[in-house]
Amino acid sequence: MSFSLSRQQTPASRLKDRVQRHLQFFLLDVLRTGPIPQHVAFIMDGNRRYARSKNISTVEGYILGGVVFTQIVNTCFLYGIKAVTVYAFSIENFKRPKAEVDALMGLAVHNMSTIIEQISQQGHGTKVQILGRLDLFSESVQQSVGRLVERTSHHTETIVNFCVGYTAREEITTAMRRTVADCTLASTDTSSSNSSSSSSSSSSTASTSSDSISVNSLSENMYTAGCPPLDMIIRTSGERRLSDFLLWQSIHDNSEFVVVRCFWPEFGFLQLFWVMIGWQRRQSRIGKRDYHSSSKGGGPLCSDGETLQSLLVGRTGIWRIALLLLIMCLILGLLMLNKSI
Repeated sequence: MSFSLSRQQTPASRLKDRVQRHLQFFLLDVLRTGPIPQHVAFIMDGNRRYARSKNISTVEGYILGGVVFTQIVNTCFLYGIKAVTVYAFSIENFKRPKAEVDALMGLAVHNMSTIIEQISQQGHGTKVQILGRLDLFSESVQQSVGRLVERTSHHTETIVNFCVGYTAREEITTAMRRTVADCTLASTDTSSSNSSSSSSSSSSTASTSSDSISVNSLSENMYTAGCPPLDMIIRTSGERRLSDFLLWQSIHDNSEFVVVRCFWPEFGFLQLFWVMIGWQRRQSRIGKRDYHSSSKGGGPLCSDGETLQSLLVGRTGIWRIALLLLIMCLILGLLMLNKSI
């Protein structure tokens, strides 16, 4: 599992990659001692600002952001997260220059294809879904995306949701229309089957169909229906705005909004690790949801609602042991490198 860009391998770069891999596997083992969120969403903010800070083009900034996204999705599945939702393109983004819009959509299609290829190679049965108004884009984009989605439609193990042509207000409006249509259809079917009933009975049927519009019925018609409840939204670049993203899903009791100060192209394994550690500690304090252990990560809560990670807080002796284990991993990596050289 390498999180570096392709480059010519030198002894120094091989050492860095080897040490990085040992560190990543060690940190993965640490996280797997506690609960793992089942649904994480990302607002990939800061691509343009990162490009300006590095004196590169905006498109290059988005390309680097796409590389990071592919890596982060793979990392999430290694953690044991079941569903990843990403804010890829808002309806508001159509106000940007056409060249930038076309480049972003081309990059989104490329990223979807890359993610499918890499995840399939690692054995993840991942389903790719498009959430939003794909009909707002060109016919060629719709066809390319449709083919990619069709390739994974039979997968059920994990999910990647691309929010494209999306706003939460549009999603809620669409869900309301679908729910009303369902209720109207159910009312019509009932009326036709009881055509000989009295007018008072018809009034009762109308009232019943109106009552059927509830939180649950709306949730069933949201774009994310079938996904686990949303645990966390992560936004990079330090901005503290939801930007019309997953407003309905974030009403869940345990949903959190986490702000990371780095730009999205700078977001990586370690940043995600610290976000996950913070989430585990807060979950151990709340102790409301039961996260079951699985072969791919995640562990049961302790009997008092705490995770092993929370028990480590303040236990300097255990942290020293963990630090020694980490140092041993680094030394092992150096020894293996010397043998290979």
